[in-house]
Formats: sequence, C-alpha cells, structure tokens
Amino acid sequence: MTEGYRGARTASEWEVLGELTARATAFASETVRTLWQESAVASLRLSEYVEECWPQWGTDDYYERLEVEETMQADPDFARLNRAKDDAEQKLAKQIRIELHVDAKDLTDLPDRVLKQRPSSEGSPT
Repeated sequence: MTEGYRGARTASEWEVLGELTARATAFASETVRTLWQESAVASLRLSEYVEECWPQWGTDDYYERLEVEETMQADPDFARLNRAKDDAEQKLAKQIRIELHVDAKDLTDLPDRVLKQRPSSEGSPT
C-alpha cells in the first residue's frame, strides 16, 4: 500500500490508461484477464480499507505517513488484505512471464526465418 499513485488523474491520463487497458485486454489470454481482475479487486479492497480505516495515511507529511505506515503494519486486517493483494499481483506476474516465455520459444528461430525471406543484396549498389 505504500507504493502506487497518489493523487488525481487528468482527463488525458485517464484516456491513456483506457487505451493501454484496452490493448492489454485485447492481447491477454483468458487466464491473464482473470488474474488481472482478481489483482484489481484485491488492490481495490485494500485501498478501500485504508481509505476507511486509515484516512491519516493520506497526509502530505512524509514522516507522519511513515509513522502511520508502521502502525498499519500491526493491523491484522491490513496485513491480510495487503498479503492478498501481493499474492494476486504475484500470480498475475508469474502467469504473464509463463506466457511470454512460451511465446518467446516460438520466436527462437526468427532471425533465421527473417534472413531467409530477405532479398539477396548481391548486385545492389551500396
């Protein structure tokens, strides 16, 4: 909970976020989309809990926020929600790495395929 965006977004930031989300969703597998949704829900639950139970966390004073964060770490509900968020993020990241690795295996011979398709440079002026 100590990381992440702190503040309002502009209309242009929301637009970019929407475009990126749409593109990522279009190319993601069903498993990744499901894990992404679970991660978002876990993050939302933690954010709502912090907003409701720890409003002082939103202070602009850095040292005061550090003190609040230390106290939050002792809160069992915060710890449970934070752990659930972290677990969901890790599952999502692991699945993305697995899928990217599988896709990368399909590309291992890409340089050879590209070279075979490239027209010969013989006789061309350089």
